[in-house]
Amino acid sequence: MENATRSLPQGSPLRGCLRQSIRRLPRRTYVFSFLSSTLACCFAFYFFASVEPLHCAEKSKSKVLSLFRSSDLIQTQDQGKVFPKILANPNHEPISIRVSLSQQKAFLYVGNQLGIESPISSGKRPGWTPVGSFTILAKEPNHASTIYGNFVDSGGRIVREGICSRTDSAPSGTHYEGAPMLHFMPINNKVGFHAGYLPGYPASHGCIRMPASMAKLFYENTPLKTPVVITP
Repeated sequence: MENATRSLPQGSPLRGCLRQSIRRLPRRTYVFSFLSSTLACCFAFYFFASVEPLHCAEKSKSKVLSLFRSSDLIQTQDQGKVFPKILANPNHEPISIRVSLSQQKAFLYVGNQLGIESPISSGKRPGWTPVGSFTILAKEPNHASTIYGNFVDSGGRIVREGICSRTDSAPSGTHYEGAPMLHFMPINNKVGFHAGYLPGYPASHGCIRMPASMAKLFYENTPLKTPVVITP
């Protein structure tokens, strides 16, 4: 208010009247103005102080999530179910296998009773794991892939991993070593059941992967020429 009078010319009657009016203002007017200014400053400080921690918290949350791999955020499959009394098969009932690609599960039946239920990981692209009726053609406990594996040197050290023998060329001084496919049971010349890694979704090149314990049980309880039905 005092600053307003300084803008008027010296000796101006209006300036004198304004000074007198200001002096007559009650003291509580000044107090009210001071309190209003203080509250406004406090509100502004609180607002900006609360926004910044929220922004930092969101950034921190994003940084924490970025530390996880996508596979860590996918729920892994269970280890399956086994029914020993049914597997004992005292009446020598015929064995059959059914695979559901949509459920990502394989079922071994003793007659009409479920003996084993196992999670699987089938072909990562449609059609890589065939649909239809098949039979178990062979049983190889220590099979190694003839297509997928690693290039290793003479000392057995991996030089290049995850290669395809049909499309990749071996570096000088290396040779192909097939990926292990334990308890392998083929249903055609490309696809079969075997122990492997299950990330919780279809991820194979076409084979039907199972947990090691389940692959072993299927292998031990499945004779040659066992019928296999694979459904979408």
